[in-house]
Order: sequence, then C-alpha cells, then structure tokens
Amino acid sequence: SVTVFPNPARDKINVLLKGMVTKNISWEIADVAGDKFKTGNATNISKDSKIEKSLYNLKSGVYTMRSIDGVNSWLKRFVIAR
Repeated sequence: SVTVFPNPARDKINVLLKGMVTKNISWEIADVAGDKFKTGNATNISKDSKIEKSLYNLKSGVYTMRSIDGVNSWLKRFVIAR
C-alpha cells in the first residue's frame, strides 16, 4: 500500500510504501488535469520504506501521485496549500 502525508502539504510530502513486492518503483506527480510535473524512480527500497519528495516548485492545488512497483499501481490524491 502507499500512503502520502501530510495532506494538505506545503513544501514536501512523505510517501510510505508498505508491502512492496519489488525493490524498485516508478512514480509521477500530476495535477488534476493530468499534466505531469515530476517523475522518477526509487530503487533498492525495502518491503516497508518511506521516501520524501520536495514540492517547492509546484503551485497550490490538487495533485495525484501514481506509484508503480511492476505488479501493482497506486494513485493517491493530495493537496498543496501555501
């Protein structure tokens, strides 16, 4: 499972990854219109991990974070409020 916090966020989000079946995931952050603003990969993660993502260059608004571990895909919505 994937949990994104805090929500609403200001400058960063934490992504808690639980029960990952692979050691690598890809992720993307997009706005509600589907425009992608950030993408990347996390490698060598353990079954339960936490990663931190900076939001410093994103405007206030509603975003989604999609995480894919090769088998499963998760979509989480979060808000940036400044």
